Amino acid sequence: MKWAHALDEEVALGLSYELGIDARPFPPEYALSSFNGLFTWKPASWREYAVHLNAGTDIVDQGGNDGGSEDYSRWGVALEWTPQAGRLPEMMTGMGQWSFVGERYRRFEADYLRLGFRIGVGRNGNFDVSREQGLNGTDEGGRWFFGVTMPLEIR
Repeated sequence: MKWAHALDEEVALGLSYELGIDARPFPPEYALSSFNGLFTWKPASWREYAVHLNAGTDIVDQGGNDGGSEDYSRWGVALEWTPQAGRLPEMMTGMGQWSFVGERYRRFEADYLRLGFRIGVGRNGNFDVSREQGLNGTDEGGRWFFGVTMPLEIR
């Protein structure tokens, strides 16, 4: 879940919460809670660009009687480019509003780089595709991520 609020045309603040549960019938069973503070800056002179910052914590509950919990700090910085329609081929702009993102972040004491794109389909949501790669000797290989975001409006 994510909540964000624009303070003005350039600055937005927000919070996010993420819950993950390993539901396998065998160890290692765990539950993950992530909490983040979010900050976005869209410079008035560069309206196509946004800088996103986030910082927070991941809490992993190992479950069982002897599992205990571990707390990991996390942070990230991203640059997002949302080009105006005239900068992209017509075939792409007919699909929706595109944006491209590059992010450097740290999670679970490991460093990552993520590159991806998003297609916005009006007020109906977004479709995201990105590729993550571990850095600095992180033993994890790259992974692809696919996501769908839909707005929830409470009136």
